[in-house]
Amino acid sequence: MESATGLKVTHDSTVRASGTLNSHYSPNATVQLIAEADIAFEIEGAAQGVIGLLALAEVSTPSGLVRLAVPRNTEEYARALYAALREADALKLEAVLAVPPEATGIGVAVIDRLIRAAAGS
Repeated sequence: MESATGLKVTHDSTVRASGTLNSHYSPNATVQLIAEADIAFEIEGAAQGVIGLLALAEVSTPSGLVRLAVPRNTEEYARALYAALREADALKLEAVLAVPPEATGIGVAVIDRLIRAAAGS
């Protein structure tokens, strides 16, 4: 390969794919995985419009939270995830509360991405 390209080939076995990083796409806002039942407790005393919510459509949005996406199912949640996190950055939100989908099928991957987003928070 070196003779064909003129470049020195080095052997680096480290895989550097962004999806494998511990903190893959961490927004500026703090990301917190939360159970639906704990939302009211977490937002108590928070200022209006500084916390975003990412959850399935069946989860109601308490007053004062910014709804970042309204996915009807886990597949839509997966498709909306990164756009919602970018929206949180664009809105300069301080925090994102993420109610994860069930940990089955693609939900496992969504939860993994949420954990990675929270790791950089």
